[in-house]
Amino acid sequence: MVQIEINLLLDTLKKALSAKKWTYKAIGKKLNLSETTIKRIFSNYDCSLTRLSQICNLIGITIIELGEMAKSISTNENYFLNKQQESFFVKHPSLLAIFRSLYRGYSPEKIKKEWNLNKNSFFKTLLEFEKLGLLEVLPDNKYKFKITGRLRFKLNGKLFNKIIKPQTIDFINTVYENIESEDCSFHSAELQMTAPTMKKMIQEINELGVKYRSLSYLEERTMNKQLLKDVKWIFAFLPYTTDWHKY
Repeated sequence: MVQIEINLLLDTLKKALSAKKWTYKAIGKKLNLSETTIKRIFSNYDCSLTRLSQICNLIGITIIELGEMAKSISTNENYFLNKQQESFFVKHPSLLAIFRSLYRGYSPEKIKKEWNLNKNSFFKTLLEFEKLGLLEVLPDNKYKFKITGRLRFKLNGKLFNKIIKPQTIDFINTVYENIESEDCSFHSAELQMTAPTMKKMIQEINELGVKYRSLSYLEERTMNKQLLKDVKWIFAFLPYTTDWHKY
């Protein structure tokens, strides 16, 4: 591997280890190495494939999976559903929910229980996803994803208009109902600003979204699902004047 690749892999692995609360000392103890040696691996970006694989094993991922995470995080990679996939999921929104859960790493057992699927119906569901080019079905109801990156929907696409818009309205109403909760953040303002300030604010909002999508993508693939919570956010900004005559 060239140096830039090992740097990216080790930086991603460092984030994944931190997400799972692995310290240098604990890693060293597990691998029969000193804490100083582990620090040197990450600070000098000097690590053999064998050692890299051993460290990956501590958090239950392979080098290949680490590489996929590194690529997605470094390039801010998104996977947008194509027209065929969107048309299918518009007709079968429950299957979209099932696929999202699979893609986020939830176990088939949990998904089958939530959606009341038996072995045969779950297998048929996997075959539908395979027809859409989303995954490859393997023996024993196992599967391998054929897509990488964060799952996204096209703005003003079929799914966005039929499902995402109504969900957004439901979410906003839920925010209003829980606006004083410690887990809720809500900011609203109608002010005036110059074009350069507007441009800067939009840029910072976009960067914030990218940052936390990347962190979420990493945590979904490395953290115990019991430690994760479903969350939703909406960042919206637009030149706008309230029509006070309506009120």
